[in-house]
Formats: sequence, C-alpha cells, structure tokens
Amino acid sequence: MKKEIMPLFNNVILRPYTDNPYIHQTTEDGLILNTEGTFDNTDSGEKEMLERMIACGQVIEVGPDCKYVRVGDDVYFNRASARPVPFMNQGFFLCNEQNLLSIMSDDLQERFKKDGD
Repeated sequence: MKKEIMPLFNNVILRPYTDNPYIHQTTEDGLILNTEGTFDNTDSGEKEMLERMIACGQVIEVGPDCKYVRVGDDVYFNRASARPVPFMNQGFFLCNEQNLLSIMSDDLQERFKKDGD
C-alpha cells in the first residue's frame, strides 16, 4: 500500500528548490549569472553563504480550502513561516497558503480572471 500525504485546511506542502530557478540571469552573450552565493561578512572578514529569508519551491499538495495555489505551481514563501514535514525523508515543508508570497506558473492571468473581465 502506497502512503500519501494531504495537507489539511488551507495548508500547502512544498518541496524547496536547492537552487532558485528564477534568480539566474543571462547576459547578451549567453553567459548565465547566478546572483545567489556568497558575500563578504564585514564582522568576520570571511566569505559566508547568503541565507535568503525568501525561498522558492514547488507545490506538491494543497489542502481542500486552498483558493489560489495549485499542485505544480512554483511559489516564493517566507522561510520562517514554513515548517519541515518528516514524511518519507522527502524534504517537504508545510506552509499556510496565506504565507505564500507569490505564484509562478503559466496562464495566471486566466486563472485569476474575474467574472465580467
């Protein structure tokens, strides 16, 4: 029997990306620049990894009360508001839909089109 996981209410299960696919920039010559990485710590004088408070992940499952987000969407979320979910060592996080900051997906304009528009 295959075990499944389903968030309750308006919670969302996310799988964070190791590298944010939306942060890379490409120069006119086709060189891909990664704007994440390290920074010079002025206190210690050493290079340290940049820890971003906003993370990017893919939506794995949505609760029955979720209004805007769908499975497969990429989202930005506040890292402090997400909690790890120890389910089958998958690296999932649980976040309330209200704590998601933005959605990246195809046809969002159509999805959020209001009646009469």
